[in-house]
Amino acid sequence: MHFIDSDIMGVDNSNDMLNNANNLNIAARFKYCDIQEGLPDSTFDLIFANASLQWIENQEKLF
Repeated sequence: MHFIDSDIMGVDNSNDMLNNANNLNIAARFKYCDIQEGLPDSTFDLIFANASLQWIENQEKLF
């Protein structure tokens, strides 16, 4: 699937994972973020969360 003219942001709380992601040749930007503290100040059309939400203690607050 292609997301033409999209602004894609990946977030992670692991600097190692962010460094690996930045070395990929993909059209996305990556930021350090602990989603338990909240997402970056932005609006989103779509959020895809993989292997992350099950670790959140207060999921209601996040949503």
